[in-house]
Amino acid sequence: MTSVPGSWCREYFHKGDKKFKNDKYHLEHRCRGCVARLVGEIAEQDEGEVASGVREYVRSQTDLVKEALTQVPPVCGKLERMLPHLAKCTAVTPEVRALAKASQKKENNDGSVPRLSRNQQVARAAVLQLPLPPAIPQTRSRSNLAAPQSPTTILDAQMAFAALNISGTPQPAESRIEAPTRFDGTMWDPSRQQEFAEDLCKLFIACNISWNSAGNPELFLFFSKYVPEAKIPDRRVLSGRVLDALAAQAETSMKSKVLGKLATGQCDGYKSSARAAIVTMSITVEALLYMIAAHDISP
Repeated sequence: MTSVPGSWCREYFHKGDKKFKNDKYHLEHRCRGCVARLVGEIAEQDEGEVASGVREYVRSQTDLVKEALTQVPPVCGKLERMLPHLAKCTAVTPEVRALAKASQKKENNDGSVPRLSRNQQVARAAVLQLPLPPAIPQTRSRSNLAAPQSPTTILDAQMAFAALNISGTPQPAESRIEAPTRFDGTMWDPSRQQEFAEDLCKLFIACNISWNSAGNPELFLFFSKYVPEAKIPDRRVLSGRVLDALAAQAETSMKSKVLGKLATGQCDGYKSSARAAIVTMSITVEALLYMIAAHDISP
């Protein structure tokens, strides 16, 4: 399914259930960065009131978010309204602001991710906290170029956004981006390495990459060239301990979102690609579907 170009920015907004002012088609959206910043301010205010005896307790995170959503001014759900907000919002990261500004300056002004050489795209996916656009067919006529799809994966690493040229200007082969050369031999600390392993696991799942690829020599060469501080986890670690940790996080997150709310249960069966009989159980809460379990009932 092809995504609408520029729709990556929707990940940074809370989607409301009311129409924006007099707009008949678009809903209200509120910047997640602005909401998170206001939640912190309200929490500090609650702590001060508790200390002075005005309030008995600090409100829960859910209540704080609800309060912040009522105070943050809404933005129209159009991409051409959401991108300008991200471009100037100080509550999001500099990388997000720079990507939004670059998207605005794109010549066709369609809100999609700026066009990069494939070398830049691959390098950026490995080292930046930015999404990777899909490959663009190489043709002589610019009119035949397909608009890039919206990104689906966000990777976290340490390189600065300015290290890449994202102007979209074609570069000769000899001037394309080279690997970072500054490496003092210091590897990432365990917490940073664990975060990297989790993001790599998400990348493998999103791109349908085989776990065996974690041991591919070309993968080691790529990361040793662009991210030498990182240690590539073994396929058994990636598909075992790391995947189990991510599954536990997803389960905890799902429970926090559906706890105490009205849900509609559903049970369905289907055949997998291996012709196995699978029965799944899911629930729908506030128009969102959550997978509960999947069982193989093949004889």
